[in-house]
Amino acid sequence: YKMNPISALIIKMLVKIKHAHLANIILSREVVPEYIQSRCTAMKITTGLLELIQSKEMQCEQKKNFEELSLKIAPQGEDKPSRKAAQFVLSYLEN
Repeated sequence: YKMNPISALIIKMLVKIKHAHLANIILSREVVPEYIQSRCTAMKITTGLLELIQSKEMQCEQKKNFEELSLKIAPQGEDKPSRKAAQFVLSYLEN
């Protein structure tokens, strides 16, 4: 993510969260690399992507983290969030 430096400064002063990506916010750690402002360069993104593609360990770790995220969002036995959203929309349309 990259934005105007003045906007970024204002947001940094107003927003007091550690992460920007929803998965990182929910799990309170960096699950998905965040390339924000000065880190948002083609070289840094490419390097990070190549590391992920080449490292089976990183891939397994990221999959494990997303499984944890999935369980946090929709615990076992509950409908997935997408199904809940669809059911909500359908119930709204039926009324």
